Amino acid sequence: MAYELRKPLLKIIKRPEVARDLNFCGQADRAVNSACHNTSEGFYQYKHRPFAASLRIARGQLGETNDQLDAALQKAYITPEEYEDLTGLCAQALAANAGLLNYLDGKAKK
Repeated sequence: MAYELRKPLLKIIKRPEVARDLNFCGQADRAVNSACHNTSEGFYQYKHRPFAASLRIARGQLGETNDQLDAALQKAYITPEEYEDLTGLCAQALAANAGLLNYLDGKAKK
């Protein structure tokens, strides 16, 4: 799900009026990409505990991405409609992360 959030967010940070804010663009880019990368990295370790640890890191990055979306709205980089769409995708990614993490935590206790 983080992948579905990454695509539209990367399009937004390429907008000329947004791209001038290098700090915002760098932080938003790193946060959303890190969520994707940590999920993938954990999956390919093929063990429940390392995957769960990577998902916890990804969850933090999704939280940071959500905060970057708040900043983007406040700076008028995105419209309220875009904000709603993107925060909805972020909520879906967080829910998917939580569901997978709950499953893995249950497996690790057995």
